Amino acid sequence: MKQTPGALRQRAHVWAVALALAVGGWFAVHEVASQPAPGPVVQGPFVPVGPPRPAAAVPPVVAVSVVNAAGALPSLLDRASLADLAAVDPESRLFHHVQVASAADLSDLIGRVGAITGGPDNVSAASLPGDLESVPAPRRKELFLGALMPLVAFCNGTVQAQRESLAAISPATPPDVAERAFLVAMGEYYRLDRSARALLTLADTLQALRERVDEIPPSLVLAQAALESGWGAALASQRTNNLFGEQTTGPLTTPMYGVVAAVSRSRLAAFPTIGASIESYMRNLNSHPAYDEFRWRRRMQRCRGRGQLEPLSLAASLEPYSSRGRDYADALVRFIMSNGLQRYDLAAAGGLRSVPA
Repeated sequence: MKQTPGALRQRAHVWAVALALAVGGWFAVHEVASQPAPGPVVQGPFVPVGPPRPAAAVPPVVAVSVVNAAGALPSLLDRASLADLAAVDPESRLFHHVQVASAADLSDLIGRVGAITGGPDNVSAASLPGDLESVPAPRRKELFLGALMPLVAFCNGTVQAQRESLAAISPATPPDVAERAFLVAMGEYYRLDRSARALLTLADTLQALRERVDEIPPSLVLAQAALESGWGAALASQRTNNLFGEQTTGPLTTPMYGVVAAVSRSRLAAFPTIGASIESYMRNLNSHPAYDEFRWRRRMQRCRGRGQLEPLSLAASLEPYSSRGRDYADALVRFIMSNGLQRYDLAAAGGLRSVPA
């Protein structure tokens, strides 16, 4: 019998909740110090490749990101609160953050469910493995890009859902209760209080949000993450899950895995997952006054009606990101080109699971 899309989403949601709860329960019994699994297998809504493995080989889902259908602000459920998934709206988008113990486990995970070889795009590593530096450079780059691309796609998908919700709000009609709450949440998240523009009307607010609530080309995200983290091998980045060198002036957050001794000295912000680092980076570019030029260029590209953003032009506007200024922006442009990262933009624009060579 043919099932409706709603029924399929409901069934997939049930499987996702069952996976997270089952694996989360396994993790509660087997602490991090337990013997490393011979290789991860993702079960439930993810189709494993090859023969089944023992239950202990299931990679622990240590967190799940939840975004509702309207694209409101994502919430992160850590392993202690995975049971709350049972109450999540089936229309919500979920992303499973899996702990991997080694580069070999990361390679296995990408080969089974990663974005490069095809398969579900709502699962990736929660953190990059500590032995990534020991992997030969070409393979390390492949693993780094394979781990990050599903997360970048998920974050950009959230932004796209937010844009669609904004587009559905008419500036000529007073917003209802739900729309008003959504606008307040978006205004706070994207820091409209830092806007130099006077937001006197609903139309002003919607326009200001549309300029900030927009995607960032995958090639640019991947390039900055690779440059700032040494392709994920930098010790400070691994200890903090901080891929973009973001700093904080407030209380530092402790990651889920262990205590980070170097944070207080480096003043690097710490994140519970690498996905949270990507989300924070995108919010930074989309809201900080230093990146007004970046957002203006992106808006001009949208106004010209092109179907795809121009990452090299956007990268050239990121002088404020580093004390190196123009040298940094030029190096970022060269990095994108020399590593062929624009192929990830083409794959994302075409909705492809495989990345053109």
